[in-house]
Amino acid sequence: MVLYLKTEKQWRCNVKACVKRVPIRKGTRFEGSTISFLTALQFIYSWCRELTTIK
Repeated sequence: MVLYLKTEKQWRCNVKACVKRVPIRKGTRFEGSTISFLTALQFIYSWCRELTTIK
């Protein structure tokens, strides 16, 4: 799958015969959230690198 960020943030299958697309937020904690994808990604990265005060 390939990540597309230009219009609607989504995963898209990279096999030519397949046209499946899945929104990034679907089925995750961020589904229905108003937080931006970039903000969420930055938080997750910082948390994994233990750059936050939240453990």
